[in-house]
Amino acid sequence: MRRQPSPPGRAAWGLVIAAVAIAAVLLIAAGGFAAYLLTRPDDARHEGMGPPERGTSGPVDLLMPLEFFPVADERPGDVCPPGYLPEGTGGCLLLGSGGFRVARVDALKTVPPESTGSWGVEIRLTGDDAKAFARLTEQAAAEPPGRRIAILVDERIVAAPMVNEPVRGGEIMITGNYTRAEVDDLVERITGR
Repeated sequence: MRRQPSPPGRAAWGLVIAAVAIAAVLLIAAGGFAAYLLTRPDDARHEGMGPPERGTSGPVDLLMPLEFFPVADERPGDVCPPGYLPEGTGGCLLLGSGGFRVARVDALKTVPPESTGSWGVEIRLTGDDAKAFARLTEQAAAEPPGRRIAILVDERIVAAPMVNEPVRGGEIMITGNYTRAEVDDLVERITGR
C-alpha cells in the first residue's frame, strides 16, 4: 500500500509568511531610500558620494573662453543702459578696455563648500594668462578703494569681485551663492565636459 503525501504543515506556511514579510520590509525600505534621494536638496546630492570635486587638470582647451575685463562703471537696476551688461545681483556693469580672453587653462575644478563657504570654481591660468591677470588686478587694486573686474563666460558676467590687492600666481577662485548643480553647469559650459 502506498502512502499518500501529507498536506503542508503549519511550519511550511509559517516560513512562507515570514519570507513574504521580509520581502515587504525590504521593499518598503528601498522605496523610502529612493524617496530620500529624490527629495533632498540639489546641493546635498553629491556630498559623501564619490569625489567632492569635478573638473579637469590640464592644460585644458576651453570650449567656452573666459574673459576678464576691468569694470569702468556700475549702475543699479534691472534694466541696463546701452553698453552695460547685467550683473547677476541686480545691477549693470560697463566693461572697460584692457581685458583679455583665456582659451586654455592649466586646471579647472569645482570646490565644495567646506573650503569656501559655498560651491565655487577654481581655475589655474597658464603662464602668459597668469601674467595678464596679475597686470589686470594690479591696475584694479591701484584705484582707491579698489576696483572690480568682471569675469565673463558666454558673454555673461559670472562674477565681478572687488580687487584690493594684486592676484599673482594665476590661481582664481570664483565663489558666490552657487549650488553644486550651478558650478557643475558652469564647468561643463566652459570645458564642454
